[in-house]
Amino acid sequence: MYQCTLRFCLSSNPPLEAALRRADPLPGFGHEISVVDGSGMASLADADIVFLAPKDLAALPALRQKLPRAFLVLAHRADEPPSATPDDLSALDDIWALRDDPELCAFHVARLLEKIKLRKDHALVRQYLDVTLDTSSAMIWFKDRQGNYFKVNKNYAHIMGVDYVESGARRFLVQQNNSATFAQCRDICTQSDQYVLTVGRPGIFVENVPTDGGLRQLKVHKAPLFADDGTIMGIVGIGYDITDFSSMNTEVGIFLRSLPFPILLEDSGGCVTHINEKFQELFELRSEDALVGQTSQQIFDLVTEKFGIWWEKDNTEAHFLRDAVENVLLRHDSRVFDAFDKPAGTIIVLWDVSLERRYEWHLQSKARTDDLTGLSNRRSFYDLVPVFLESGAALIYVDLDNFKDVNDKYGHHMGDQALILTAGVLSANFPGSVITRMGGDEFVIFLPSGCTRETLLPRAQSLLDNLHSAFAARKSFHRLSASVGVCLVEKDGLSRDELVRRSDVAMYAAKSQGKRRFCVYSEDLADRSNPKTSCRQRPRPLSGRNRIPQTPPSPAEPADKQ
Repeated sequence: MYQCTLRFCLSSNPPLEAALRRADPLPGFGHEISVVDGSGMASLADADIVFLAPKDLAALPALRQKLPRAFLVLAHRADEPPSATPDDLSALDDIWALRDDPELCAFHVARLLEKIKLRKDHALVRQYLDVTLDTSSAMIWFKDRQGNYFKVNKNYAHIMGVDYVESGARRFLVQQNNSATFAQCRDICTQSDQYVLTVGRPGIFVENVPTDGGLRQLKVHKAPLFADDGTIMGIVGIGYDITDFSSMNTEVGIFLRSLPFPILLEDSGGCVTHINEKFQELFELRSEDALVGQTSQQIFDLVTEKFGIWWEKDNTEAHFLRDAVENVLLRHDSRVFDAFDKPAGTIIVLWDVSLERRYEWHLQSKARTDDLTGLSNRRSFYDLVPVFLESGAALIYVDLDNFKDVNDKYGHHMGDQALILTAGVLSANFPGSVITRMGGDEFVIFLPSGCTRETLLPRAQSLLDNLHSAFAARKSFHRLSASVGVCLVEKDGLSRDELVRRSDVAMYAAKSQGKRRFCVYSEDLADRSNPKTSCRQRPRPLSGRNRIPQTPPSPAEPADKQ
């Protein structure tokens, strides 16, 4: 992986220089060779391998101080042993006793290159280990058989609340002997440590560990470390904090990405920690990183403004338009608890119920609409008209004259066409009003406010004229006409059922007076009409397709209407 140029420096030594220049560099290495005299050795500032002659020993202390990582070798003739002091020997990495033998010299050079490579490989592996340890979100530690920690990563020290010191390849815990919390932690972990040491194979454990930040639940993987002779010399442990989802970012992220609906996750402080891809796609959010750390309310304010969302049902139901189609989302907030049943945050899930709501709206519409004419039906009338009415409201009751003759002579299909034509004329004359097919050939028009006798009578006459024109235009409908009853609410508090009864009385008064006319309800008219209305059967049954199927009465309808 590395590319390294080894810089050799030596005093004048032709056989050694020749051996160095003949040596092929190992993979990943290059060689630079320089020769200096005795005075130059003392001022040497940079080198990886330095070959000293016996005459250069005086410069050895200064070289070791200036080049602490350099490999220092004393090269002398075998028949001229150097006068080296113990301090000199401790500062040297190797001593070569050379003879006038090129093969022996090449052997020493080859072995030296292997040592240098081994040292470089060791340093690289150590760097691999240290970088891996300190960039891992897991807690990692190494212990000997006695339970003493001789290397931990920074995340372990952070979570456990302990300090450490570096010493070469080791990282010692400062508080491992005098922290009461840490001592308690060691006692908890002893049982699983002993199991691994006894069986000599890895194990997975769940341990509740006290820390300075409170009790944490860890999922721990432990494995034995073996010496060269095969005996167990210690344990390596890798722990994952599974107390709450804030400590399991990767696992939670993978899980949320696999779910088919939009999800937002916030911690106990109200800050968002995760937003899955479905949420981002739904609201066209580009990056999760820019949103994490905000509150859920801030994010929902953002998407509400962006899509023009309107919220209903205590902010649990979101409605918005996309491609001119209304979409509906249900929001469900659920508290999340950690391993010790403490509140850890909230998970917010959105369900797209747009399709279900469209079906629901369609079924509701079908239940309140007359299939033949498209007007509201009897059930819908009782849902739309208030039980008690204010003055100024009015009801117009329309009943077709001679409708049975059309059915009998031309068939029920033409009868259906007559009803459809009637519904169209009513809708054109009273746009925006509640127009209902009550049953068979009977229709009512409810006007909620602003009505007077002066405004109602011209509209009723106009309706009769328009119906007559429409029927006259079709040969099959020449004998059709309409009798119309009009009732005005003159005092507040009149009931809906009484309004229907009075308009019905007025309509039958119009029929009794010769049909194709309208009558306005009055008390005198009610007294005169009472004998007739008391003996009539209502509603008049029709045969064939004109007849409206009987539907269950609205809960608000009185018993006589049922």
